[in-house]
Amino acid sequence: MATLVPGSHPLLTYPIDERRNYLCIVASMALADGTVDDIERQRLENLCTQFELGEGSCDQVIETARSTANLGPLFAQLAGSELRYALMVDLIDLAVGGDGDIADSENAELETFAEALGIT
Repeated sequence: MATLVPGSHPLLTYPIDERRNYLCIVASMALADGTVDDIERQRLENLCTQFELGEGSCDQVIETARSTANLGPLFAQLAGSELRYALMVDLIDLAVGGDGDIADSENAELETFAEALGIT
């Protein structure tokens, strides 16, 4: 993500399953405005590469972006983790996207995510 120094993201030290779950939550932000455009999809694919996910895991991340999957269990895993702060940064970064603006629906989703992660 553009907001973090490449190579220093704390997620890189976590197992592949946790990296995939983290990126599934990030991917869900892409659908917050009702559509997943090509730019968002490309950004998600780049994240999969950055965080060293294989093709199968990347496919799961992209599929999450296109669905309304229940992410409650994934949030529960991260609610007590130090990763929750990095996750919020990454969610905001994806929401801001290429246009530099956060839509009202994305802002509402960010508030919901922060609450689920225990961030005030």
